[in-house]
Amino acid sequence: GNNAVKNLQQVLNRSFGYKLSVDGVMGAKTLEATNTVDTKKLFEALHAEKVDYYNQIVRNNPSQSTFLKGWLNRAADLYAANKNIINTGGGIVVAALVFFFDLSV
Repeated sequence: GNNAVKNLQQVLNRSFGYKLSVDGVMGAKTLEATNTVDTKKLFEALHAEKVDYYNQIVRNNPSQSTFLKGWLNRAADLYAANKNIINTGGGIVVAALVFFFDLSV
């Protein structure tokens, strides 16, 4: 499945109390949940998840610490660039942006 959608499903489950299958499929339940929750809070939770993911990479493999600053800068730049869009859009905007938050490095 799609890692970005799996990440979205995990965030919806953990941060908003949903019990979605984490299967990577942007199905009706995932889309409904995405469009139901507060867009700003979801965007912030996705950002926090991304930052935690990068830190976890370094915790698991300290040799990767040389890349951490760049990864965190990239996450911060993406957050800043899209914050105004998120403040004016609906959940579907987050559903589109989640693909930019794919947890691959």
